[in-house]
Amino acid sequence: MPAGLGNSRGHRQLLHQQAYEVIRNAIVQSDLPPGSVVSERTLSEQFGFGRAPIRAAIQRLAAEGFLLIVPQQGIIVASPSLEEVRDLFELRVALESYVVRRLALEPQEVDFVHLELLLEKQEKAAQEQNVRLYRQLDVDFHLFLAHSLGNSELYSSMERLSDRLHRIIASVISRRPARMLDSTIEHRAIVQAIATGDPDAAEMAMITHLDWAWNFLTGGHLPRHGR
Repeated sequence: MPAGLGNSRGHRQLLHQQAYEVIRNAIVQSDLPPGSVVSERTLSEQFGFGRAPIRAAIQRLAAEGFLLIVPQQGIIVASPSLEEVRDLFELRVALESYVVRRLALEPQEVDFVHLELLLEKQEKAAQEQNVRLYRQLDVDFHLFLAHSLGNSELYSSMERLSDRLHRIIASVISRRPARMLDSTIEHRAIVQAIATGDPDAAEMAMITHLDWAWNFLTGGHLPRHGR
């Protein structure tokens, strides 16, 4: 293969990946809100990519459930149904309760110094009412716990799940900013249970933490499956 052709293909793939990541991040951060209508042209103008990378990103994001391509209507940022959200919450509870239970059985494998740093940053963001920063720190906290387990497949699943749920959790925090301090206290309870080697307490602390967001979203009127 001529060197120029290989370089051209590599550059094209890089642009496709960059366009995908930029648009996905805009969706996750709610810069492109659920239900909003977009197009190749508007996305190209907004993010500064050509039509080809944008088109490839749209197809990929549609396959992942972030966008809906609706005939006669266009491209719509997906707004998950309550049933879909419940299924995602169920999966998150199952994965994260398993993660903290396992970590509590091997607390020596956990970097508590880094966790404490994350918690301090969360407390500062909560005190300053910096909702956007807190949302990211919340994601960092949960993904760091998953990373600490050392299971790359589980971590990848958590990462994808976090992307899909981030907008929903963000809406909870945005509607009730005081929740940030409460959430950080719950994070500390999870870390404390792991540090003391108590898997039952760690699991219960995580379930309690995640259930709060679910109950807030549903007004406490729709239990999760199996509860």
